[in-house]
Amino acid sequence: MTITETGIQELPVDLLDPNPDNPRRSVGDVTELADSIRSQGIKQNLLVVPHDLTDGDRVEHRYRVVIGHRRLAAAKQAGLATVPCKVEALAHREELEIMLVENTQREQLTVLEEADAIQGLLQLGATIQQTADQLGRSQTYIRERRRIARIGDRVRESREDFAQLSFTELQAIAEFDGDLEAQEELAGAAGGNEFAWTLDRCRDRRERRKWVGEARDAIGGLGLESLPVDVERYFMSPDGYELARSFSGVEDSFRDQWRDYAQDHDTDNLFVHVFDDAAVVVAYRAAESDASDMKARRERQRHEREAQAERERPFRELDERSRRLREQWTARPCSSSNSTG
Repeated sequence: MTITETGIQELPVDLLDPNPDNPRRSVGDVTELADSIRSQGIKQNLLVVPHDLTDGDRVEHRYRVVIGHRRLAAAKQAGLATVPCKVEALAHREELEIMLVENTQREQLTVLEEADAIQGLLQLGATIQQTADQLGRSQTYIRERRRIARIGDRVRESREDFAQLSFTELQAIAEFDGDLEAQEELAGAAGGNEFAWTLDRCRDRRERRKWVGEARDAIGGLGLESLPVDVERYFMSPDGYELARSFSGVEDSFRDQWRDYAQDHDTDNLFVHVFDDAAVVVAYRAAESDASDMKARRERQRHEREAQAERERPFRELDERSRRLREQWTARPCSSSNSTG
């Protein structure tokens, strides 16, 4: 019998290599299993495939584990020199399918580990339907984990316990594929009380960005000109222009709002400005006398804002002092009091 033939064989543990594609990233603590193996031996064979390592002209015949990673680790810990193995010749995709089914049936995989393994199968040519049938899952189940598998390394590495996040949290992070800012925010908030609030904020920001993008496209198609001056606020008329209308609200697109507006208003000689927080202002050039009045009005508004800020300054300073006192108080070390009796 040669060491490379298939069938049940006692193989040296030194010739067995863990499978790099094993969905389960860690075998965990195998101390109890090692104790059991010392007293009773290995009751179930490992499944391995032959693989050769080449070093120049030298070829070393070795084996890669498909099923039995924990048993191999425990056998090494127990001091066994050989372990019983069933040797089979399997295609790479077959290896991954077997490992995935074995681990999911034993409920040993995290959501992320399972997602990565499913993605690996799909990359090897398996269809969503084939993978669903193999695992006894729905196609929706497979698609959801495929989306989770697309979460990039930068987000995964943003926290040490990322692999332990729940399916709901990972699903929410995967929802923002391509939006690294949102994914990192959600990863940071996962496991805390503010996760739902952060998710709502990210979704709202996404809707606003979508609305703004569609508004810019619509404005280009309508042939409207951009305001040639800076616009500070969507409710304030810019220098030399009079505010005609502002549009906002992501529920209705700018195109639809503009269409309703244009039915009852003259839209000639209008200029527009788009704000990133989902608002569009439309203005017309003011007459010279109006422009002079407007400049004076804006100057009054500026003085009023400065006066208001000055009135609020003592309250802000008091607020800041109070905050610092609270921080100093909470940072004080607790001292234990001695009692005599």
